Amino acid sequence: MDLPRSVQIGPVVYTIEHNQRLTDATNCWGRIDYHAQTISLDPNQKPDHLAVTLLHEVLHGIWLYGHLEGFEGDVEKTVAALAPALLDTFRRNPDLVVYLVEGGKADGR
Repeated sequence: MDLPRSVQIGPVVYTIEHNQRLTDATNCWGRIDYHAQTISLDPNQKPDHLAVTLLHEVLHGIWLYGHLEGFEGDVEKTVAALAPALLDTFRRNPDLVVYLVEGGKADGR
């Protein structure tokens, strides 16, 4: 399963790309760039870890566009705020959901 080419988070569409320099320069697995509207991922990750990293970066976008700053200390408020935003993101991006569910499996099943 190939990575989706893009994902819409709130009103913004982000291009998803592999970026070897990301790991070389910053020693991290993924990064969301709000200004460039890109999600960069280390291409050397195994499929299931890549799926986790992609979802991690999507959650950063949901956090920004959901204006969730200040909810960090209250788990119930955080979950209540994240749930509708995550559902909206999944509904807008069915290819992301397929990738996370199917493409992120190491054995391809």
